[in-house]
Amino acid sequence: MRDAGGGRREAGGGRREAGGGRRECRKAPGASLATHLSSLARPSSPHPASRLPLLMPQFSYRRARSGSLLVGICIAILVETAALHLFLYSRSRIAAWVFTSLSVWAILWLVRSYQALGTGVISVDDEKVDLTIGRRYSMRVPRAIIADVSQPSFRDLPTPGTNEGRDFLNLLKPATPNVLIRLREPLRVRLPGGFHRTVIRLGLHLDNPSAFIDALQPIHHR
Repeated sequence: MRDAGGGRREAGGGRREAGGGRRECRKAPGASLATHLSSLARPSSPHPASRLPLLMPQFSYRRARSGSLLVGICIAILVETAALHLFLYSRSRIAAWVFTSLSVWAILWLVRSYQALGTGVISVDDEKVDLTIGRRYSMRVPRAIIADVSQPSFRDLPTPGTNEGRDFLNLLKPATPNVLIRLREPLRVRLPGGFHRTVIRLGLHLDNPSAFIDALQPIHHR
């Protein structure tokens, strides 16, 4: 009899286990619903393509630099600085050191400008041309005001020292421009030193001038 009672108890325990199993089965739909709702609440990650940066054509101007010219200018500044420092030192030590400090600053600026010309680029998109020229210039020219872009001959460039160059600015001077940008309207450009100048023609010396000209052509002309 005890065995039978024990059997009944075991059967009852089995029924309780089965009931627990049923209770667990009842919980499963709720858990799956909560998981589904939480997945909907989480913001979906953007498509990988939307995280890709917009690539714009970029054009370098490393060949516009002249290392020999930089060395020559720096040597000339050092020689003149040494001579004038000795001359001023006997009259005013403060003036001598101020002049020497300015000369050292000028040499550092020239060296950093040379380095910036080696790493800088010009960017082109559908609306504007980002003319960032080392440490010299930084401007954005709307494509709507660009009338023409070409590779100039010597006849297209103004003669230095004449009135022909009043509306012309060579952004990579002293390099000879191999790209000439003509504008539809005057553009006010901020020069090094804080001065401003109004121009209608811009000269550039780029490593790949033909590709730059092609990038600025209207789509129906490409």
